Amino acid sequence: MVTAAKSPVILLDQLRPGAHARVLHLSVDDEQAAWLGALGIFEGQRLSVLRRGLFGGPLHVRSRSGGEFAIDRSLARLIRVVTEFPGRPDADIPPIGNGGGAHG
Repeated sequence: MVTAAKSPVILLDQLRPGAHARVLHLSVDDEQAAWLGALGIFEGQRLSVLRRGLFGGPLHVRSRSGGEFAIDRSLARLIRVVTEFPGRPDADIPPIGNGGGAHG
């Protein structure tokens, strides 16, 4: 497991849009871990939440490498993260919004 910062450990499904976090632990089986790894979600990876689906719908998430994907809330509840704050030298997640795209 990755060492946590001083921020509280929460579940991925608790993050609000615009929030940034680092994955601390995946409480999933081997098949789910392989699928998440293929998406680029693994311990130590930085993520940002772009939006939350209505009525308990999926989370739209961006990884530090720029990949974007939707994660079902039930799966997001199995991913422990620690919040991070943009602007810190180690928080290099691509920005959310108009200036963060490949064309910007």
